[in-house]
Amino acid sequence: MNGILSDLRFAVRNLLRTPGFTLMVVLTLTLGIGATTALFNVVRAVVLQPLPYTEPDRLLHIGHLSAERGPVFGAFSPQDFDDLKADSRSLSALAAYMFWPDQSTTNVTFNNGPEQLDTAVVSQDFFSVFAMNPLLGRTFSVNESKPGGDRAVVLSHATWQKFFSADPAVLGRTLSIDGDAYSVIGVMPDNFAFPAARVQIWLPLSFMTEAKVPHLRGVRWLDVVGRMAPGFTADNARSDIDRVLGRLENDYRESNEGWGHSSLVELQEAIVGNARSALLLSFLAAALVLATACVNVASALLARSSARTQEFALRSVLGARRSRMLRHLLLESLLLALAGGLLGVPLALLAIRIFAMSSAGLLPRAMDISVDPWMLAGVALLCVLVSLGCGLLPALRSAAGDLHGALKMSTRSGDDSRSGGRLRTTLVVIQVGLVSMLLYAALLTFTSLSRLAQVDPGMQTADMLSFNIKFEGRRYDVAGAREQTRNAILEQVRALPGVISAAGAKTFPLGETGEHYGFTMTDRPEVAVNPDFGALIVTAGYFQTLGIPFVRGRDLNPAASDARHEIVVNRALAERYWPGKDAVGQRLRFGSGANMTDLEIVGVVGNVRHGKLWQEPQPAVYVSTKEFDRSSFTILVRTQVPASTMFQSLRSAVHSVDAQLPLANMLAMRSALDDVLQRPRLLSVLLAAFAALATCIAAVGIFGVLSYVVGRRRRELAVRMALGARPATMLRAVLGQGLLLGLCGSAIGLAGAVAAAVALRSLLFGVSAIESTALLSVLVGVIGVCAAASYFPARRASRVDPIQALREQ
Repeated sequence: MNGILSDLRFAVRNLLRTPGFTLMVVLTLTLGIGATTALFNVVRAVVLQPLPYTEPDRLLHIGHLSAERGPVFGAFSPQDFDDLKADSRSLSALAAYMFWPDQSTTNVTFNNGPEQLDTAVVSQDFFSVFAMNPLLGRTFSVNESKPGGDRAVVLSHATWQKFFSADPAVLGRTLSIDGDAYSVIGVMPDNFAFPAARVQIWLPLSFMTEAKVPHLRGVRWLDVVGRMAPGFTADNARSDIDRVLGRLENDYRESNEGWGHSSLVELQEAIVGNARSALLLSFLAAALVLATACVNVASALLARSSARTQEFALRSVLGARRSRMLRHLLLESLLLALAGGLLGVPLALLAIRIFAMSSAGLLPRAMDISVDPWMLAGVALLCVLVSLGCGLLPALRSAAGDLHGALKMSTRSGDDSRSGGRLRTTLVVIQVGLVSMLLYAALLTFTSLSRLAQVDPGMQTADMLSFNIKFEGRRYDVAGAREQTRNAILEQVRALPGVISAAGAKTFPLGETGEHYGFTMTDRPEVAVNPDFGALIVTAGYFQTLGIPFVRGRDLNPAASDARHEIVVNRALAERYWPGKDAVGQRLRFGSGANMTDLEIVGVVGNVRHGKLWQEPQPAVYVSTKEFDRSSFTILVRTQVPASTMFQSLRSAVHSVDAQLPLANMLAMRSALDDVLQRPRLLSVLLAAFAALATCIAAVGIFGVLSYVVGRRRRELAVRMALGARPATMLRAVLGQGLLLGLCGSAIGLAGAVAAAVALRSLLFGVSAIESTALLSVLVGVIGVCAAASYFPARRASRVDPIQALREQ
C-alpha cells in the first residue's frame, strides 16, 4: 500500500512539472468525457430506461396492418374496439383513447377566464392498462364512461399544480368544461404522461358524443393500447387479434374490408419512435469524439514516455522493476483521466440541462431527461476505461522496451525507433479518420436539413398566422349555431385593418391529414376505397388564403343549396383515380345506408404536404363545413402587416362575437413551418458541434505529434541545413508529412462514413450515401486543418540554426 501511495505522489509531482502537457490532456479528456456522458444520459432516459409502469414490456400499441400502407395506428372505430375487447383472449386489459396534437383541446373556465387545455379522451380501463393509481382520488367508473353518465375529469399533476396550487382538497371541485359542469375525481402522479406529456386533463370516452364525431363502424378515430395476459407472448397476441379482426372483416365487409390484420408494437418503441435512430446517431458521434480524444491522449503519452526513455533506463539500472514502472505510468494516465472526468461532470450537467430545454416538445420522454447517480457511476467507469485506453499502450511500450540499450543513446535522441514513429503516425491517421467520419455525417445531415427547408409545402406561409378555437357547450348544440358563430368570427377578422383574407379549417395545414372516410366512386360503385388520406374540412376562401392554386374548376360555393353537395380534390387524388381524365364533375359516395352522401367534385387544386414535409404529397379531399360540421376549428389569416401586431386585434374580434371563446395556439405560419424542422435541425446542430469538437482535438494532436517529431529530429535537420538544404525545402517536407497524414486518414474515414450513411438513410432527406460535394468538402477541410496544424512545426523546422543545434547535441 505504501508503494502505491509513493507512486501516486510521484505521479502527481511528475505531472505538475509539465503543466502545459497536463492541461492539454485534461482538457481533451474533459471535452470527450463530458460530451459522451451527457449523450449517454439522454439515450438512457429516452431509449433505454423502461417506462414508469408495472411490467412495461407487456404493454402493446395495437393498430392495423394494411397491404398498401403498412402499419396504421389510431384507426379503430368504437364498435371495432368493443368487439375486440369482448372477444380477445390474449389481453388482460384493453383501452381506447383519442389524442390528436394541436386539436384535442377543450374549453375549461377558471376564475381568471377560459383556457384551452390539451385533453385525452379515454375508455374506462385506460388507467388500469398501465396499472397506475392516481395520486389523489380515483379514475373513471362504469357510470361515468357510458353515454349520459356522470361527468367527471381526471387532472394531470402539472394542471393540479398550475391551476389549483397543488391543493389536496381539489377532489369534488367543479370545472366548467365546454359549458358543462364536471367533477374532479382524481389527480395522476407526475410520472404519468400518456398519451403525451402535454396532456393536461383526461375525460371519459362518453365525452365524444355523436355530435362531435359520428359513431359509425366505418369512422375510425381511436387509438388502442393493451396489456398482454400472463402466459401470452406478442406472437400469441398478434394471432389472437388477427382472429378477431378477420372475423370483423368478414362480418362487416362494407366498412372493414382491408382492416383484417393487426400491427403490434411494444409501447416503449411506439413512444420513442424515430427518435431512437437520431439519438443513437448522436451518441455514436459523442463516442467518436471520446475516441478521438483517447487517441490524441495516447499519442501524447506515447511521445512523452518516449522522451523519458533515459529516465526509465536509469531507474531500471538502479533496481526498479518493470512492473513498478508500468504501474507508475498507468497511475499517471489514471490521474489524468480522473481529472478529465471530474471536470467532465459539470460540463455534462450543463449539456444535459441545455439539451433537455432545447428538446422539450421535440423528443418523446424529454421530461425524463435528468441527472441521477447512474450517470456518476457511468462517469467513473468511463474514467477507468479511458485511463486504460490512453495509458496502456504507451506504458506497455515504455516498460517493455530495451531500457539498458537506451543508456547508450544520446539524451537528445530518445526513442526514435521506426516502430515508435509508425505507431504515432498510425494514431494520428486514426484521429483524422474519426474526424472525417463525423464531418461527413454532419455535412449530410446539414444538406438534408437544407433540402428539407427548400421543399415547397404547396402553400404560401409568409404573412400568415393561425389560431384555434373550440365551439363547445350547450349553446352550440343548437342546429346552425356553430356555422353562424364561425361565419361571424370570419367576418370580424376579415374586417380588421391589415387583413387580406381569412378562412377556416378543422385541421391545421401542417398537422394532421384529416378525417379518414371510406368511399366509392359513383361511376365505379364496385370499387370500395379505404383511403390512406383524410377529408379536410374547410370553409370557402381556404385555397385563396393559403395560396393553393386551382388546376381545374372552382372553389367551394358557400351559397350552394343543401341539394348540391360539393367537394374539391387535389391533383394527386385526381391522377390516382381518374388518370388522363377530368375529375371535375365526378362524384364520390361517402358513408353507407342512411348516412350515405354523394359529393360532386367541383375543383382540383395543387398538392399540399399536409402531413410531413419529407413525405410525398398524398391525395386529399376538401369538404365544406356545411357537410361536416366540427367543434374544433383553426382560423387562418393572411395579413399585410407583421403577424405579431395582429394577435390582440384578433382576440378582440373573436371576443366581440363570443367573449367565452378562448384562443389557443396562436402563431405565425412561418414559425409552424420552422417547428417542423426543429428535430432534424437539432440532430444537425449536435453532429456539427461534435464534428467541430473532434476537429479541434485532432488538430491539437497533429500539431503535438509534428512538434514532437521536429524536436526529436532537430540534430538531423541541422545536419541537412549545414549540407545546404534550403529552409523552403524543410518547410515543404514537414508540411508534406502533415498533409500525407490528412490524406490517409480522410480516405479511411470517408470510406467508413459512406458505409455508415447507407444504414442511416431513414434519417436523411434528399441525399444519397455518396454526396460528391460533401465528400470533397470534407477532404478539403481535413487537409486544410492538417496544413494549419502542420504549419507552425514546419516553420520551426525551417528556422533551425545548424550551428546552435549541433552545439546542443
